[in-house]
Amino acid sequence: MNQVRVPIVVEAAIAAEAARGDVPTARSGRTIRPLARTSVLDVGSGGGILAEALARVGATVTGLDASAENVAAASAHSVIDPDIAERVFYEKLLVEDLAAQLAGAVEGSVAEEPLSGAAARAPAGGFDVVVSSEVIEHVNSPAMFVAALAACLRPGGVLVMTTITRTALSYAGAIFAAEQLAGLVPPGTHDFAKFLRPDELSGLMVDAGLVPALPEPIAYNPITGRWSRGGGRVVMQYALSGTKPLQ
Repeated sequence: MNQVRVPIVVEAAIAAEAARGDVPTARSGRTIRPLARTSVLDVGSGGGILAEALARVGATVTGLDASAENVAAASAHSVIDPDIAERVFYEKLLVEDLAAQLAGAVEGSVAEEPLSGAAARAPAGGFDVVVSSEVIEHVNSPAMFVAALAACLRPGGVLVMTTITRTALSYAGAIFAAEQLAGLVPPGTHDFAKFLRPDELSGLMVDAGLVPALPEPIAYNPITGRWSRGGGRVVMQYALSGTKPLQ
């Protein structure tokens, strides 16, 4: 899935940088590492598949996950490659807790206890990019989740999410085929009622103070084993980004 996720994140980050009016320092020389000098928060980072890929294109990535096992596995794997070892960090922490820590730091309520972990690594004002891929369909309070993601962004930063829409085809593919027929994931991994249509996720971004872009369909071809972007109407999975206003 990184073959579509990484370009989507890179393009969103570059667009947000341009909209902020930031001087794209040596942008022409950043084709191999277009996210150099870009801070990324990957929420629900799992084993680090996306976090490592973003680090390889130059980003400094902080990955959050609720599972200590995932954090341990991702941390162990990241040190194998010295090229990214110093730019990828993982922590067992909920994004809601990180958002509260960052808000407390701004208000001065945590001055007695120095920030540590992800909160200490967060740039002043928040992260340039917050990413959450295939996570929101598993949370119990999507509105609170999106609000916390947005709270971790700097003004002018961008949130990039991918998830599964709620259609008959998404039920057939993500639940019936993947869980019940092929056994690709354990039964019960997905709850159809938690799938969000693009308009619903867009609304949550608006409620969180973001300006959402148009959703972009993404699709997996089981025959070729490749992911693709675009293709018109969202019928299965999609990416959606939202920008935090400068003011």
